[in-house]
Amino acid sequence: MADRAQHVAQVIRPALASGEIVLCDRFADSTVAYQAYGRGLDAELLHGLNTLAVDGLWPDLTILLDIDPAVGLTRAVNRNKAEGKTVAEGRFEAESLAFHTSVREGYKALARRFPERIKLVDASGDVDEIAAAVRALVESRLNA
Repeated sequence: MADRAQHVAQVIRPALASGEIVLCDRFADSTVAYQAYGRGLDAELLHGLNTLAVDGLWPDLTILLDIDPAVGLTRAVNRNKAEGKTVAEGRFEAESLAFHTSVREGYKALARRFPERIKLVDASGDVDEIAAAVRALVESRLNA
């Protein structure tokens, strides 16, 4: 949480203040999905701590790339092998399918809780289809 608070204060807020668009590959929702749903910690406590850490600054848009955990895990393991990563570097990929299923359910629960912000994209298609869906969501939000 301290790292997230520092990142918001020193990187994200100054960038937003200067009119920049900020993209993150993961943010506070990931902590809740992985730690609460994946590891069994208290979701409300984590959400509250994250709210403090980000000083109330939540994304305007969060894109959830949704895929069957078995397919996603296979993709991740294959990517790590292709990149020559060790098992330690792919520590989440070493987790069980049940863990990944729980994390997915956590993300989907967050999407139901915050539907105005979190949008699901079916990530089972090819990369061009997924990119087009993401692009449409981003353009829609930027033009709003």
